[in-house]
Amino acid sequence: MARTKNWDDELLKAAENGNLIKVQTALENGANPNAKNNDGWTPLHIAAYKGHVEIVKILLDRGADPNAKNNNNGSTPLHEAALNGHVEIVKILLEHGADPRIADNWGHIPLDVAKDSAIRSLLESALRNSYSEVQGVMQIPNYEILEPIGEGGFAIVYKARRKNDSLPVAIKVPKVPDKDFVKELAVWLHLNHPNIVKLLDYDVNPRPYMVMELMNGSLHGKTFDKDTATRIILDVLSGLKYAHEKGIIHRDIKSSNILLDANGRAKISDWGLAKFSDITTSANGAFTTIYAAPEQLDTHLGPIDEKTDVYQVCEVFYEILTGRPVFQGDVSEVYNKKLNMQITLPSSINPDLKDYDEIFEVFISQERKQIFY
Repeated sequence: MARTKNWDDELLKAAENGNLIKVQTALENGANPNAKNNDGWTPLHIAAYKGHVEIVKILLDRGADPNAKNNNNGSTPLHEAALNGHVEIVKILLEHGADPRIADNWGHIPLDVAKDSAIRSLLESALRNSYSEVQGVMQIPNYEILEPIGEGGFAIVYKARRKNDSLPVAIKVPKVPDKDFVKELAVWLHLNHPNIVKLLDYDVNPRPYMVMELMNGSLHGKTFDKDTATRIILDVLSGLKYAHEKGIIHRDIKSSNILLDANGRAKISDWGLAKFSDITTSANGAFTTIYAAPEQLDTHLGPIDEKTDVYQVCEVFYEILTGRPVFQGDVSEVYNKKLNMQITLPSSINPDLKDYDEIFEVFISQERKQIFY
């Protein structure tokens, strides 16, 4: 007696082998376009992984779910196409409703696994579009959004009002809902200090955001008298000492990440590059070159640790005293000057700052041995 064909199995096999005729035959005989094999893959996962463009098209036309998740690792067909460099399939999936914001079980969205530049561009554009739709009707429970007050490469900050008590707040919303935002949140939740911007509220689903105390602006572009500048830096060092005692290294201290409250107190913000010091790492990270410590530019110069943060504070101190960065020029010039320690002492800019020369000779050098808070 002849065995009845399992058309779901036939479809899965045909999708893997790239046999368009057998795919069509299986579908015409009632195969489920969203059937899964023992590894949790749908035919669309398989075709996207293998790069079978025409099979991807017919599966989508017959109702395959572009956002189906693999039972084992949580990947979508878009993950598979992005990972394996299939540009045309990525484009087709996006046109058919694939959501670039969906993360797998490791928290990776398709952009995180994509290596091909054309694919990355497609995914970045799709993420911007999907997020602009959300932000175009920006609504966050319990808060009234008033206006945007800042924008960086990865997030937009809005001024808002808490509805139950009219408290003015700042709300940070990532442009792309990726794992880095969750990492920043995980670090910030450990921090509660008068010299660290206070995290008031947060959520990660369906729309990630952080609610923070509203500040009066950053140090960026500002110059202060000696007493005020010194007080500001002592505030920052106090906040850093607290973070370091909790095993947290900021790694991206710069003038735009130090904010002032209504009373002029300095507070540290933006913990997106922070790391716990018990996590061994030699990775440089996406630091800001103009404020980077030498060991962030050349890992042979030592680990990225608490001294890295203190070095960056000294660069900010120099800037708010003199009105200019320690090292100036394009990226390559700054890089070379930092590694060679070509520093102009503050007294060369303003003779009244002579008493500060020794501070910068000690701390803006490759011979930093000790931390002073």
